[in-house]
Amino acid sequence: MKRLFLILCFLIGISGYPATAAEILSVRRLNVENGLSYNTATCCLQDSYGFIWIGTENGLNRYDGCNNRIYRSSNHKHSLGNSHIKTLAELDQELWVGTENGIYIYRHASDDFSHFDITTQFGVIISSEIRKIVKTHNGLMWIATIGPRALYLQSPNKHNETGLRMELLHQRHLRRRGRPCLCTFAPERIDDI
Repeated sequence: MKRLFLILCFLIGISGYPATAAEILSVRRLNVENGLSYNTATCCLQDSYGFIWIGTENGLNRYDGCNNRIYRSSNHKHSLGNSHIKTLAELDQELWVGTENGIYIYRHASDDFSHFDITTQFGVIISSEIRKIVKTHNGLMWIATIGPRALYLQSPNKHNETGLRMELLHQRHLRRRGRPCLCTFAPERIDDI
C-alpha cells in the first residue's frame, strides 16, 4: 500500500511538469530586424561567461540572453581586422575568432581584440582565411587555413615570452602512403586529439 502511494505521488508530481517547463522555456528568434548583424550565421559558441557568440559574414555578435552587441572591423587598433567570421573557439577564457584574414583574440576584461601574430618556426604568420580552430582536451589548438600551408598547431612553450609555440605542419606530414592523414609530433595517440 505504501509503495502504491509513493508511485501515485510520483505520477501526480510529474504530470504537472511539462506544463511548468513550457511556461519557463521561451525561444527568441534573432535576425537583422532585432539586432543580429546578418541573417546567416557561420558559427556559434557559448563561452565560459555564458555569452552566446554568433559569427556572420557581417560581424561578430555577442548575445547575453536579452541584448545583442555587434563587433565589426574598423580602423581602431583593438577591433576585429575583418568582419567575415568563419570559426570560433575558447582557450583560457579568451575567445579566438577566425576570419577571412587571420585570427583575432577577444579579451573580456578589456572588451577588445588583438591580432594573433605569433610566427611559426619558419617565420610564417597566419594571415589567410581560417576555416577551423579546434581546442583539444590537452590544451593544443589546431588551426586549419586555406592555402598551401593549411594546418598549424599552437601549444604551450616556456621558451617564448607569449607562452605559445606555433608549428607549421607541412603537407608531407599530412600524407601517408599517398593518402591524407593527420600526424602529431607528440607521444599521445591520434585519438587523444
